[in-house]
Amino acid sequence: RKQAVTTMLVLTILIPLLFAVIVLVRLPAAAKFWALGGTSVCLLLGAMLVGRFFSNPEPMQAMGMIEWLPALGLSLSVGVDAIAVLLIALALLLGPICVLASWTAIPESRARLFFGWLLVLQGAMVGVFAARDLLLFYTCFEFTLLPMFVLINEFGSTNRHRAATKFFLYTFTGS
Repeated sequence: RKQAVTTMLVLTILIPLLFAVIVLVRLPAAAKFWALGGTSVCLLLGAMLVGRFFSNPEPMQAMGMIEWLPALGLSLSVGVDAIAVLLIALALLLGPICVLASWTAIPESRARLFFGWLLVLQGAMVGVFAARDLLLFYTCFEFTLLPMFVLINEFGSTNRHRAATKFFLYTFTGS
């Protein structure tokens, strides 16, 4: 049971990244459908994760660790507590909402760019909330910067180029 919950948590990070690749290689007309499919699958996994979390009294759940560089003592560790599971649920709920809200606003010629980066952003955000070690947290946090920069720069409103540059520089410098 514990392994299944950990697997669900890891899949909520990896599935959006897989669907982002699918969106990038498929026809632009199908991008929004693939994005909706990827975010919906993650939403279902997230609902199961939340259900299992609150049916178990342990404060930390879905704990998993992958030894990355054991000689240096580096590993990648994931897990959730009550706050993290709610933030993950929120990020996963917003995925399909964002796809549906931009369904007609994004031109078909730019759909792969938008929906691909949106899926990468969702995977990185879930990674930030699920990270239980500094290395994974830092990697996922920094990985959110590139999709946010592209989405702001390409699809933002007035002064979007300046806003995207400021966002990236302030956030990257701060981290």
